[in-house]
Formats: sequence, structure tokens, C-alpha cells
Amino acid sequence: ALAVPALALHLLAVGAWAGGLGYAAILWPAWSRSETDVKRSVVAHAIPRFSSLALISVLMIAVSGLYVGILLFPGLTDVALSAYGQALLLKTALFAALITLGAMNRRTLALMSSSSIRATIGELIAGGRALLRRMRRELWFAMAALLAAATMLEVGPPGVALTAAAVQLDSTATLPPMQTSPSAVAAPT
Repeated sequence: ALAVPALALHLLAVGAWAGGLGYAAILWPAWSRSETDVKRSVVAHAIPRFSSLALISVLMIAVSGLYVGILLFPGLTDVALSAYGQALLLKTALFAALITLGAMNRRTLALMSSSSIRATIGELIAGGRALLRRMRRELWFAMAALLAAATMLEVGPPGVALTAAAVQLDSTATLPPMQTSPSAVAAPT
């Protein structure tokens, strides 16, 4: 009963996280050419907001993904033996790498914000560049995880794939012959 809302929550969280990373990838070139005050503002406000959103998204992705995985796979061997399960394992490994990069970003961000008053603009710029570079790497991992998810959609969960293969659908249609009357065939004058 909760599978559909859990999957919807999962997809919403993935969209928020990956969308934010995509925005950061677009932001980086503009940020590097910005005025000092804009750089300071991005480091002090925009990145911490996204970091909080990313943390909430990661928690939602993990909980909802685990729940849906438990519903789809009755046993661990089902995960390892199916193409869907193997793609899920790859996606999970990429998710772990994403969490690691995200944790590194949060740590850098905490150091930058705690020292932002004392930091020189050069230190803030260097920290911001490192942060945005890692966010771009995080985006690449997120895209790889999305490809793994696309593979999962292509092959389908094991129970669904087996059920679909066992059902043979007849897709032919028979139409009755069309009745025509002489007046319907007559050409207009």
C-alpha cells in the first residue's frame, strides 16, 4: 500500500538532489567570474541551503529505496541473481560514493562557514572552488546512478519480469467488414 508513495518520495528526493547538483555545475563558471561580494554570498548562503536540502534528500532516498527494495526482493540471492538486482547493487555503490563526496562537501562547508569572518577572500574563493568542483564530480556520479536506475527500469524487477514473460498477449484485432451503401459511395456533385 505504501510502495507507490515510497517510490514517489524516492524520485522526488533524487530530483531535488540531482537538480541541485546540476545547478551547481552551471553555477561554477558564473561564480568564478563573479564579484567578491557575490562569491562570499554564494559560499555563505546558497551552498549551505543546498547542503541542507541534499542531506534531507539523501535520507529520503536511503529510507525509501530500502523500503522499496525490501518489497521487491524476498531474499538477498534475488538481488545478486537478477539483472535488476545487479543494477540496484551498482546504483547503491554509486550512492555510497555520492554520500562520501557529499560528506566531504559538508565538512568543507562547515570549515568555510566557521572561518568565513576571519577568512580572506582568497581562502573563501579557494574553498568555494574546491566545493563546487566536488559538487560537479558528485553530479557525474549522480548521472551514473541515474543510468543504473534506467537499466533497472529497462529490465524490470524480477517478479514483474517473470510475470510479464509468462503472460502472452494477443494483440491482433478483428474488425467487422464495413457496410457501404450506394449513396455513401457516390461522389458529390
